[in-house]
Amino acid sequence: MSQVYKYTTAIVSASAGMLDADLAYQAQQALLAANITVVNGNLQVSHVGGNSYINALVVVDSSATGTLAASLRTAYQTISGVTVSGTPSITDTTAPPAPTPSVGGGGGGGAGPNFMDNETPTTWTSNLEYILSHTPNPLGSLEVSIDDTVLGANGCNKLLVQGVDYHLGGTGNTHILYDVIPAATNKIRCSYRY
Repeated sequence: MSQVYKYTTAIVSASAGMLDADLAYQAQQALLAANITVVNGNLQVSHVGGNSYINALVVVDSSATGTLAASLRTAYQTISGVTVSGTPSITDTTAPPAPTPSVGGGGGGGAGPNFMDNETPTTWTSNLEYILSHTPNPLGSLEVSIDDTVLGANGCNKLLVQGVDYHLGGTGNTHILYDVIPAATNKIRCSYRY
């Protein structure tokens, strides 16, 4: 059977006081118990409005894609204090192979990760949504900074917080969606692995 990559998003509500790191760890464990493999640790928790999202890049047998949403929902519902809203969304994606670290000098080492430093993302809609050139891998490697007067940094670069100032979305997690609208004059820079 062939393996396929899927980007998944589940809307959940967690009990008060549950830290994002705890939710992410428990979600990873729940997927592992359900025989769903998360690619290179690509699982993160983000927030938009009053909703929490569990985003994960997974690899599954192609024969299991029809039941993946139900399997995700069942797995996440095993986490104590978590309620899943609706059916998790599934998006087809291509994931890069796991990087093979090079060891020693001279020939033979595998390809390592690629890096994007200080990319200026493309504006998609108004100043609320921007598009990256590549999908960050892992998702947590994305760092977004802004030369900001809107968010109170008085013209200095401010490192934005994923899940607070912005979240990822769109096809393959290449869209940065801001929760606070940056001014048109702000310079946005993104650095990440892919």
